[in-house]
Amino acid sequence: MKKIVGILLAGALLTSAFAADVSAKVKLTGSLLNYADDNFTALKLNNHAAHNWEPLMSMAVSTDNAGATVKIKNMNEWGSGEGLTDTNWNIWFKVFDLVKVDMGQIAGSLNQETIDYSHSNSTWDNGGYGVTVNTNGVEFGVYSLEGWGGALVSDDAMNDLIVKAAYSANFGTISAMFEYDSLHKVTLFNNFFVVPTSELCVMKAKVGDKEFKQGYPAGSGDNYIFKDLEIKDYIRFGAGYNAGNLISENFTFFANVMGETGKVAEDMSAFVLTPEVFAKYTAGAFSAAAFVKVPVVFYNVADLPDGVKVLPDFGVWATAKVSYAFGNGMTAYLYVKEGFLKEFDHINVKPGITGNVGICAWEVAADMNIGEKFSIDVPVSLTVDF
Repeated sequence: MKKIVGILLAGALLTSAFAADVSAKVKLTGSLLNYADDNFTALKLNNHAAHNWEPLMSMAVSTDNAGATVKIKNMNEWGSGEGLTDTNWNIWFKVFDLVKVDMGQIAGSLNQETIDYSHSNSTWDNGGYGVTVNTNGVEFGVYSLEGWGGALVSDDAMNDLIVKAAYSANFGTISAMFEYDSLHKVTLFNNFFVVPTSELCVMKAKVGDKEFKQGYPAGSGDNYIFKDLEIKDYIRFGAGYNAGNLISENFTFFANVMGETGKVAEDMSAFVLTPEVFAKYTAGAFSAAAFVKVPVVFYNVADLPDGVKVLPDFGVWATAKVSYAFGNGMTAYLYVKEGFLKEFDHINVKPGITGNVGICAWEVAADMNIGEKFSIDVPVSLTVDF
């Protein structure tokens, strides 16, 4: 992606000591063939939308001791008609060389897998304030991430507060985190308190005659009605180790162990223990990566009948990708993902190939989803970065 220096505030930059980076893209996606829910389509052109993780435009400006970032995306993704909007506002500055202060959108993690960049339970990404100290391989950060328009302390309650510590040396990096939120809202599909099913996204727990569930009804196709699951006195904590290239220049891995607990229903609390491991190997044109996490959910239910016990749930989330780059600029890959938790079992298999024609990058794949129902899509995308 080209970096264009001097576009943002061009006149000021001609005589200033700071640089601005502006990047943008035009991306169109569609489907050559699609079969799902007994329906068949061909040569479909999707809405020209952009997700949070791939905005239409990113703008950043910085000096040695201060900087700012803003991104622009298209909210018309599902045909909502909301148009362009700005997002991910962030301003940072250094009080001293060792102390960095952030305001706005703040993201971080202990360690994150690099296949989908989204599946570790150790991540955070929200609006708020943050202070980070870095010195001699030691990192210590405190982040108040109550969200845009929120306050750290309100109505005698402590909202989302995260503390992270890490130490890096020649053996790799060890890290740990702790989070407390008096009322934590989690969008369904993104946590292991809940189980997606074809008709209802629910938390499955039935003890004797008691049944506990929170969820939302699913719509048809891609139009879902999202609802937040509220967890009272939510606590998240964990530790991680990242070996970097300690073993080999061609091999890297990390391991995290995360814990989450909170009150998920009036008569029930839950504790989720999630070990997760990521590894990646490269050898010339070949690369292979895999990520696995195994959440185990323990329930604590009040006023149980005599002799009734609550058995824990467990799940498996596994993602793998292998790829080979040919000498002509094309790369073939095979992507496999499986999610399993209680009655829910879903497998996604996606072989594909990428390449470019001049400045235009393209991708074609065969995206197969295997679960209660089978579906197959042949997505195609064209992207021009500038």
